[in-house]
Amino acid sequence: MGAAVSARALKAKLAGLLIDRKEVGTPGEFESMRAEELAAALVKLLADHGLTVVEDDAEPAMIDVTPGEATE
Repeated sequence: MGAAVSARALKAKLAGLLIDRKEVGTPGEFESMRAEELAAALVKLLADHGLTVVEDDAEPAMIDVTPGEATE
């Protein structure tokens, strides 16, 4: 039974249905960063994992995700 469960979990992971998530940094580490500092930290983190960022000429839209009252 254990082999069947392991095989099914591996199949789901390979299909992209299961994702390993890891938290990076200490609590509150990113809260005090400005947008530019946060972007640089993310680019460095991606580079540390062998990924590159291609910058586009278009400015990304900034979305306010501050918790608060919902507006419609």
